[in-house]
Amino acid sequence: MTDGSANRPAPLMAFVHVPKTAGSTINSILSQRLRFGVEHCEKIVDDPKALGKGIGRLQWISGHVNYTHLSQRLKAVTDRSIHFYSIMRNPTQQVMSHYNWLIEIFHRDAKFYDQHPDDIKQLSERIRKTDHSNPEAIAALLRDYAGLFLNVQSATILGSNFNWNSGLIMRRLSLYRFVGTERDVPQLIEIMTGKPAKLVRRRNVSPYHFDKGVFEEPRLRNFLMRRNFLDWSLYEAINNAKTRVAASSSFRRQRIDSDVKERHDNRDLVDGVQL
Repeated sequence: MTDGSANRPAPLMAFVHVPKTAGSTINSILSQRLRFGVEHCEKIVDDPKALGKGIGRLQWISGHVNYTHLSQRLKAVTDRSIHFYSIMRNPTQQVMSHYNWLIEIFHRDAKFYDQHPDDIKQLSERIRKTDHSNPEAIAALLRDYAGLFLNVQSATILGSNFNWNSGLIMRRLSLYRFVGTERDVPQLIEIMTGKPAKLVRRRNVSPYHFDKGVFEEPRLRNFLMRRNFLDWSLYEAINNAKTRVAASSSFRRQRIDSDVKERHDNRDLVDGVQL
């Protein structure tokens, strides 16, 4: 894709897809509205030949890949400007949804379940055997599989080799074109596609296989506040930045319109966090 007047490649939009944050919904809408795109690029991100194939014409790419890894791999196969986007979710809600998803995969058809790696199927079995009325049993499982459940959102959005303090959080977020929370999905879609998305119907939504109230039980809630602290820190930083930047709805509307216009004329904008 190029700018016809200057023959300059349009920026490639890269969506850093955090699990269970409406990413499947976003991918679906991007696929409907933008003709050239790739979702689940985690399958090819470490294969330069596959990743680079056709990248000159791609409008967007999406995957369960952390910012650092995706940025490095994309920059190795293209000279195009890359605009990064992501969405995160209330940290406790995200952990609960991901935990539930690993039960849900078993309740879908056998073919769907069998295509998952053995370690994921083993984890699914352990979760299904867990007493979901016992907060301590759930906390023990989350602790044992911390790499899959705890601080996943911050690790994905901020990437690797990240030293934590508030200034560095905002500096890393400034490398994104847009980072928002679950309430900002329509805004992100509008910025990426140039078309409003007032009503977003969730895709890949699963029924819950346990009483969600257990995640509000004080022992489990306190465990998640402590052990999922980095995700909570990032979530609060994004919400605080949104409060500062979006002090008035008119200013927020101007920023949206500016990025929407870019989707049409491909003008380069000054890099900065859009929150």
